[in-house]
Amino acid sequence: MTYAAICYDREPQATKKLRASALDAHLSYIAAIADRVLIAGPMSIDGSSSFNASLLIYAVDNEQDARSLLESDPYFIAGIYGDVTLAPFTAARGTWLQEM
Repeated sequence: MTYAAICYDREPQATKKLRASALDAHLSYIAAIADRVLIAGPMSIDGSSSFNASLLIYAVDNEQDARSLLESDPYFIAGIYGDVTLAPFTAARGTWLQEM
């Protein structure tokens, strides 16, 4: 199964420093679970030059597994994320599917 997590920063100005301080741990964590991550990357929801959200797409057995991966992420633990949408995701089209 595939689950997408769209994670919006709690307060972009306040979390900017948290993102920077937790970045190395976050990247190490993503590398450690790379076999279960299809996509991971920062987003700029408001079009600013600063990142204020994250997109993660997990290959997991169920929602509980996706939630566990998300909640073990150093960014989540640091309290960066406010609103989080976690939902089943079905890739229907796109050139990246050819690489899977």
